[in-house]
Amino acid sequence: IQALPRGQESAARAMGFSLPQIYWNVLLPQAYRIIIPPLTSEFLNVFKNSSVASLIGLRELLAQTKQPAEFSANLFGAFTLATLIYFTLNMSLMLLMRLVEKKVSVPGLISVGGK
Repeated sequence: IQALPRGQESAARAMGFSLPQIYWNVLLPQAYRIIIPPLTSEFLNVFKNSSVASLIGLRELLAQTKQPAEFSANLFGAFTLATLIYFTLNMSLMLLMRLVEKKVSVPGLISVGGK
């Protein structure tokens, strides 16, 4: 909200909006469009770094991959599949968040996709 131009709040006050109306109708709709790109980055970082923290990621995936790999003696294929699953999850999240960013972007305010 502090990233928004100061005049937005002043203009809403001049129009007679109450403080809740200012936030709900003027400031928050603009602020969430500014928040989406950094939020996307943080969301992807949490997902990717969770494998380091062993919450949902790589360590469990590799441990679950090890058992069938030892059974089938196809170690390379099993770990390749595990890598593809992890990569697919990350790319799906990234593409989903990119669609959200494009949907809420305001032309000229935020550049989406490096344009």
